[in-house]
Amino acid sequence: MAGRLSQAGTVHGVSLPGYLLAWFGALTALLGALYAAFQERGKRLLAYSSISQLGYVLFGLGIGTPLALTGALFHALSHLLFKGLLFLAIGAVIHQAGTDEFAKLGGLVRRMPWTFVSVLVGVIALAGVPPTVGFPSKWLLYEAAIEKHLVFLAAVIFAASTAAFLYAYRFIFSVFLGQLQPENETVREGNLFLVLPQLILTALILWFGLFPGHALAWVDPILRQFHLPPLAHTAGRITTSLGTFDATVVGLAFLVTLILALAVFFLTARSRRVPQMDNYFAGEAPTQVSMHYATDFYRFLRREFQGLLRWSADRGYRWLADFVSYLAERLRRLYTGNGQTYVWYLVGFLALLLIFYLRGVS
Repeated sequence: MAGRLSQAGTVHGVSLPGYLLAWFGALTALLGALYAAFQERGKRLLAYSSISQLGYVLFGLGIGTPLALTGALFHALSHLLFKGLLFLAIGAVIHQAGTDEFAKLGGLVRRMPWTFVSVLVGVIALAGVPPTVGFPSKWLLYEAAIEKHLVFLAAVIFAASTAAFLYAYRFIFSVFLGQLQPENETVREGNLFLVLPQLILTALILWFGLFPGHALAWVDPILRQFHLPPLAHTAGRITTSLGTFDATVVGLAFLVTLILALAVFFLTARSRRVPQMDNYFAGEAPTQVSMHYATDFYRFLRREFQGLLRWSADRGYRWLADFVSYLAERLRRLYTGNGQTYVWYLVGFLALLLIFYLRGVS
């Protein structure tokens, strides 16, 4: 076990149950991200992503310091915003294209541009990159682990954030980039009722990313209810025991850099058409010419992590369900429907009560 266990039952000042909960959250975040990367449908990918992101919340709750709890609550709000946006977006795709299967999508960026922009902001927030709300919430959790010198935990949770790039990239690429399928030639952007909620959430994601103090104003009363000191903050700056973080400056710096990079790209890039089979398989030889580029997208990762991925919570739950069903079936046999049998049950129960009573009197 990483960390030094003291006689008081703590690891680096974190209670042992909290420390174990933090590890459970970190591993949930990492494994949930890996499972998300291997999904073939948009909604399933986002569902596994939700499991992964809630692992961050458990991670913060396990560490239990004011900084960690602030990060956990902040990330719960952050997840509400960007995952709500992504589910709205895939819902719009299903409404317009009729499916969320990656193998039947692709190339919708020109057909659904507003949804694409919303998804782009959503996956950037999911990956924890400025200037979105996902960055300050994850940053506080990293600092909470560093503050308690939980080096291995910090490494695992950071690896989970890195793995989030895998499924975030797959999601946006498989749906909006790549080759447009012939059956989607007539797909168009959704109506105002589909697009407007996405744009509202997009604006909130950017607003809380640039000014996280407004989100912390909702978290502070919760900490005070538990008699914990809230973090010092203004609209754009957060101060912790490790220093001051200015989200507004960092976010604006990223936006300026992005604008400059786009300007250089559009001014200097040369357009060249590349055949589909030359650029969509990331070094993996396609098994057939007609294979869709989104099929088995991370085959090389699945191959490398196949030993780890044999561990499945679904199989664990099924084993538990089968075991409970087995016990229930054995207990059911006690109910024979015979009145004389129930009388004997009653006599036996009263005899046990009498035995315990006599033992207590003696």
